Amino acid sequence: MDKRKEALGIVGFCVEFSKNLVTVTEPGAILIFDRVISNVKRCYDTSTGIFTAPCNGQFALYISGVAITNDENGYVDLTIERKKNNSRPFGPIARVYLKAYFGDFMLGCQGCGSARVKLERGEQIIVRHTRGDHVLKGGRHTRFSGVLEHVYDDPQP
Repeated sequence: MDKRKEALGIVGFCVEFSKNLVTVTEPGAILIFDRVISNVKRCYDTSTGIFTAPCNGQFALYISGVAITNDENGYVDLTIERKKNNSRPFGPIARVYLKAYFGDFMLGCQGCGSARVKLERGEQIIVRHTRGDHVLKGGRHTRFSGVLEHVYDDPQP
């Protein structure tokens, strides 16, 4: 048993969109999940869409989504990205590319991405809409979550 993790307690969150359909049109925008399923230690901010690590540790992060389109060129590209000290994101940690189309029918495409990443206390994680111009299915269909797996005394590469 990790005594440091036990002393800190559970750290984790699971968030989703409150709307049934969410149109994503602005490449580079941070997705703001506004419905909280759980937010132990309140490390996810529903007003900014930012998760802030409360300690040095290894975190498991997950993104799942469903895109809906009736356009043969329609897709949505999402990434989980790390920010440090409110600076520019370092780049993708995990990526989800959602595309579905069949003739004249509107279809949904489901996908997920995950990563285990070491974070320093205060580092921030976001989900960014990087490309594409279509609709995400909200509610339980598109979620972002994370959990602390292990606590570290010192920042580690």
